[in-house]
Amino acid sequence: MAQGITVVGLGPGAPELLTREAWDCLSQAREIWLRTGRHPAVAGLPGHLVVHTFDDLYEQAKDSEELYAAIVDRLLALAARPEGVCYGVPGDPTVGEATVQRLRRGAHRPLVEGARRLQEATARLSSRPPLVLAAEERHVASIEARVR
Repeated sequence: MAQGITVVGLGPGAPELLTREAWDCLSQAREIWLRTGRHPAVAGLPGHLVVHTFDDLYEQAKDSEELYAAIVDRLLALAARPEGVCYGVPGDPTVGEATVQRLRRGAHRPLVEGARRLQEATARLSSRPPLVLAAEERHVASIEARVR
């Protein structure tokens, strides 16, 4: 990896749901920093990866604003290294990921999209109308936003 931050979406769950692009990126990285290690895909990451998490910050922060600011500060420091940093987030980094939104303010960051819950649901429930699926995705996103 080159200097800077590459954000990789870990998808909605099981390791087999990682996109090919995400797998390729992870296979080329030496280490990964995860927003949280509490994600089902972590068990299936390439075996050579040195895995770090920001889980310690969840216990130290007073609220989500302080948490996300601390994660972004650490990521920016890691990004200054010659090898940069690979940052893994649950789901798709382009959908409601607060740390990614903060990182992208004023700078372009490479993003490797992850599979979205809607894609998984569509594959499983192909008979459901698209408008119903879109409404369900918005509902899931609003619930996830409140939980974070």
